[in-house]
Order: sequence, then C-alpha cells, then structure tokens
Amino acid sequence: VGPGAYGAMPKLPDGTQLIGVGKPEFSSFYVNSDSITLDGFLFHWAGAQGASDTHNVFTADGTVGFSVINSEFRGSPDNNGMARGRGLRITTTCMNSLVEGCNFNTWARGAGVNGRGVTFRGNEITNIRSDGLNTGVGEDYLIALNYFHDFALV
Repeated sequence: VGPGAYGAMPKLPDGTQLIGVGKPEFSSFYVNSDSITLDGFLFHWAGAQGASDTHNVFTADGTVGFSVINSEFRGSPDNNGMARGRGLRITTTCMNSLVEGCNFNTWARGAGVNGRGVTFRGNEITNIRSDGLNTGVGEDYLIALNYFHDFALV
C-alpha cells in the first residue's frame, strides 16, 4: 500500500497481509478476520473531541493470528489539550496476537490487550495520559522489551 490517507480500513478477508510503503494512513480499523498482518502503517485518529478515555478506534476482535508490526498508533488531543481514546484494543476472543515494533503516542491509554497467546514486544509508548498498557482476561502473555516514557496530561 503506497503513501496517502485512506480513511477507515475496509474489511479484510482471512489471510490478508498488508505492507505499507511510506507509512500510509488509516483513520480506523475493525479487524475480525483470521491471519491478518499489518506492517508499516500510520493509524491516526483525529476525533478526540467528546470521546471517552476508553474509546476504541483500532480494534481486533475474534481473530486468530492478528499481527501489527512496525506501525504507529497516533491519537490527538481534544480542544482542551487532553488526549482521549485507546490506541489499540485486542479483545478477549482473540488468539495468537502480535504487536511488535510499534509506537503509541498521544492517547489517554496506549493499548488494551486480552485473549490468548498475546505478544506485545519492542514497542514505544509515549505521551500517554493514563495507562500505557492494560491487560485483562487472557493467558499466555509475553510482554517484553517495551519502552514506556513521558506520560503527561496531553
């Protein structure tokens, strides 16, 4: 996928591998297909005004084999300068998820991961207003080599 702003990501069929060149941008995604890989994207949400701190714009739900690598999840502050929403949400019905080499910045919460077999490795989480990473119902988590820094009221 070449450079450009594409709006909301369309539904992806099972087995889709998307590789971005020049950080193509999507404003939202809801992935519920299996064996999906997203590599090299900017996931940018600019709709913070009026949203809750746990608003999910980028969600994987009910997937087996969801991977997002080498990508940036960028939020936006609202009119009062407060970051809102959550950078990425992986639900309890997901299995074998990988989040690696990603940057999460300018959110109320960086990421929320659940499910079975989640690997969250080598990511940078910065300019987050509250929680950098939430975990919930799940098992077999590997959370390693992440860099959490510069939490602030953004």
